[in-house]
Amino acid sequence: MAVTDRWPELLEAVREDDSLLCPPIKPHTLHKLTFLHRYIDITTTAMVGNPHWPGGVAYLDLFCGPGIGVTKSGTRVPGSPLIAGMSKKPMSAIVCCDLDEERAEACKRRLDRLANSKTSSVLHGDSVQLVERLVSKVPTGALTIALIDPFKLELIQFDVFRTIASRCRADLIFLFADSMDLNRHYQQYIQPGNRIDRMLGDGEWRSSFDELDTHAEEVLCGFFRSHLEDRLRRELDYQFFGQRAIGTGNRRYYTLMFASKSERGFDFWHKACAKDADGQQELF
Repeated sequence: MAVTDRWPELLEAVREDDSLLCPPIKPHTLHKLTFLHRYIDITTTAMVGNPHWPGGVAYLDLFCGPGIGVTKSGTRVPGSPLIAGMSKKPMSAIVCCDLDEERAEACKRRLDRLANSKTSSVLHGDSVQLVERLVSKVPTGALTIALIDPFKLELIQFDVFRTIASRCRADLIFLFADSMDLNRHYQQYIQPGNRIDRMLGDGEWRSSFDELDTHAEEVLCGFFRSHLEDRLRRELDYQFFGQRAIGTGNRRYYTLMFASKSERGFDFWHKACAKDADGQQELF
């Protein structure tokens, strides 16, 4: 997967039932976790202990979930917080949030038991409202990996990106729920004053949107992904971007969007995505 394939080791660490919440996960979620695991493995291997980052490598997760899920076959799988928390080279901090109290508590207890990071914090509440508090827990001088993966675009605001970027040197991984949300509900989203304006930062996209010849799924979703990248570039000085379609078979469910201010960060992302979720080499 990355420098070494530690996935079997992580699966073994969460194999035993701990009687905490363990919801079912779908194949596309497992694919997402595979790419995240690769990226975290590559980044921590290269950057933990690097004197350029005296605060170490930190992890920020705004929709963390309970920390473990189970596949249809019954395999228990570490979620994003535990993937970060069990990185081979320990992170300096794991900072998480979830709106659901039971999920947040399960995540906290599992991080307390399994994480090798120096510190871990899990807050219960709306991450949009708590983002200032979350970011304040990231060590000064840290390289931060920020995962923002809402299942609906309306659950996030551009001000969240702005707050993270102003307080941290952060690489962003954002779940852009294009096919699973935007394409299904775009007639609602494009109404004036809709919450997608807050996610994109403003409503200036509308004039360009009106010029589209078609609202076919790939054109529609590609338009909004490109607009978000442009906002991140112009307002927050992100320079390097990547996208990874997540789905099963030929069906896309959503896109993992990556943004970094560092070419090296982009190189790490490119390496993490060089093979598909099943380990087959991709052709670029």
